[in-house]
Amino acid sequence: MLLALVYYGCPMLCNQVEQGVVGSLKMLSFNPGTDYEVVFVSFDPRESVEMAEQKKTSTISHFGRPQTAAGWHFLTGTKDSIDAIAQAANFRYSFDAKTNIFAHASGIMLLTPDGRISRYFYGVEYPSRDVRLGLVDASAGKIGTPIDHLLLYCFQYDPSTARYSATILRIIRIGGLFTIFTIVAGILIFRRREHALDPKAQGAH
Repeated sequence: MLLALVYYGCPMLCNQVEQGVVGSLKMLSFNPGTDYEVVFVSFDPRESVEMAEQKKTSTISHFGRPQTAAGWHFLTGTKDSIDAIAQAANFRYSFDAKTNIFAHASGIMLLTPDGRISRYFYGVEYPSRDVRLGLVDASAGKIGTPIDHLLLYCFQYDPSTARYSATILRIIRIGGLFTIFTIVAGILIFRRREHALDPKAQGAH
């Protein structure tokens, strides 16, 4: 699951988060509703279900895959339920009554099937490669291709930067195994050719 805490009446930052999510997910072959779920939760208890429905409609329109509508969820709730989610996600925000605007962090979270937070991605832009690897990682291998799992072996999530970076040691190991495999395969092919060209070996048959 991809989770984002926003509020639908936000004049700027939350819209950028939404656009960042849509832009990143557009680049993936995975589909909401089939491979994962997308959940936006409003942390403004004053917002209505109608506002959430309008935001969902516009977001799916931007995403361009109407068949995935069931995989997008835009939720509202009471202050108690919102506070519980925000506390569990370690998400902080505050309301300025003078400006009627919330001050809050921006980012998204990826959750495992049992509801544990697997990855954080900060800011308003989320590299599609990192999101793809994060979804594969959070799913415990239930989605993704063999190439995704190979990349996940070669790239490791760095909590300090909230990004996936290459793990040199693992890449070297894979390179070493590939080199050994190539050498062994070359020796076997050479021996077979040598055996096929040896008249004594042919006469023995």
